Amino acid sequence: MENEIQELLLRIHSCKSEARVAAVKAFLEEKLLTEPTDKLIERINSSHDEVEIELSKFALWKKELDTSYEGLLQVIKYSSESDKIREAAVLLGEKGYKQAVEPLISLLLNTKDASVRDGAALGLLELGDQRALEPLVRMIKDHADDCYTLVHALEPLDCQEILEFLVDTFISQQNNYMLWCNVYDCIKNIDLSKAPRDIVEKCKEKLESEIAISNNEKHVSHLYQLLMLFQR
Repeated sequence: MENEIQELLLRIHSCKSEARVAAVKAFLEEKLLTEPTDKLIERINSSHDEVEIELSKFALWKKELDTSYEGLLQVIKYSSESDKIREAAVLLGEKGYKQAVEPLISLLLNTKDASVRDGAALGLLELGDQRALEPLVRMIKDHADDCYTLVHALEPLDCQEILEFLVDTFISQQNNYMLWCNVYDCIKNIDLSKAPRDIVEKCKEKLESEIAISNNEKHVSHLYQLLMLFQR
């Protein structure tokens, strides 16, 4: 276990990709959560590695966290640490606290922190409440360059009324594979036979036009796969 943790720390310090560093940190956090409290305290007090100390402190906080609705809401309202607010937001959804929809929407709309915004979106994803549709769309428009988690949160919702918006969102970001996956899943969940025919035809025309002018093979392939959804 100790050797594995040290190897993960080495990978964090040597990796130049922010996305990969974040993924390894998340994996290391899960490892640390399996350790007893006294071992985590020992790491915090004896380690000279700032990452190890930071993640050990977070793991210790998470182990001791009050995960009742009121306990998590207190974190969202009063914590000044974005990683803790994000964690509380995600847990509100994972725990199935239906009364958390409005607080999570408020957090989504008012935070200036991208990680907290994504945490609120993930909490709303778990709750799948249709009230989240308009706020999520608003945030996707405001943060179009970093919106794949926000689009992901739309997947359990009825997205028929934003069908054209979803197509436009993907077309505007041809190199974002995760965004394409999430847009695809949103559209796949729509019963297109019940969607307005003029909107369906307009979406098909937009996809066909983009296919005709794009020189990006991967983008064209993704466009075709979206187009096939409209021809079911």
